[in-house]
Amino acid sequence: MTPAPNTTPAPNTTRAAGGRIRGLWMLALALILASLGWMIAEPAVLAGWLAASAFWSGLPLGALVLVMMIRIIPGSWRQELSGPGEAMLLLSPLMVLAALPLLIMPGAVYPWVSGPERTGFRTLYLTPWFFSLRTVIFLAVVAGFAALLLLARRRPVAIPAGGLILVTLLHTMFAVDWLMSLEPGFHSVGFRALCAVDPGRLGTGGGDPDPVAQGRRRGAAGHSGRAAALGPAALDLFRLHAVLHQLVR
Repeated sequence: MTPAPNTTPAPNTTRAAGGRIRGLWMLALALILASLGWMIAEPAVLAGWLAASAFWSGLPLGALVLVMMIRIIPGSWRQELSGPGEAMLLLSPLMVLAALPLLIMPGAVYPWVSGPERTGFRTLYLTPWFFSLRTVIFLAVVAGFAALLLLARRRPVAIPAGGLILVTLLHTMFAVDWLMSLEPGFHSVGFRALCAVDPGRLGTGGGDPDPVAQGRRRGAAGHSGRAAALGPAALDLFRLHAVLHQLVR
């Protein structure tokens, strides 16, 4: 019988990542509380909130995709990235909190709320209640798979495999709803694909931004293998990111 793959993160990696995540939690909670009053007083602030939320949600979303890939694909990169990836999954509740102002006051950001932009199928699709329903479904799926991955590391491979497909499909819908609907006449397959790749790039970068440089600084032989394991994965993501940028242009 083939032994179960070891996806247990390295202890030092887990502790360091956990410390960074606690700091991000404190900072994010402070910013959310301080910004809520500001947004109520000045709804136009929500446009900036949307931009920041769309960018920083790449950390938990990218971590979710990364951890699901770790559970499926064998290799020496598992132990190095499992700890940071699982730690970044703990930011998923903050992504849910960050979405609340946009669900409460969508009319401050999206022009279709007032009605003139809604024609044809948009009459149903671009409505506040349906927008909120799709967002809640997406966030519930993300939070659910994050909890499954954190609570049990030895679940069947079918769970991360199915989750990888479902989250990727829903994330393209998320890109359409939150970003492309700012200009209802805008259509771009490349933009949706770019939005799906960016979280993966952030998730991988959060685990080890520059493994080659870290190996040189520490001068340990083990770090050369670490760089060899992580470098190609990061390089492939950056290559794909560059190709998609060309498609969007």
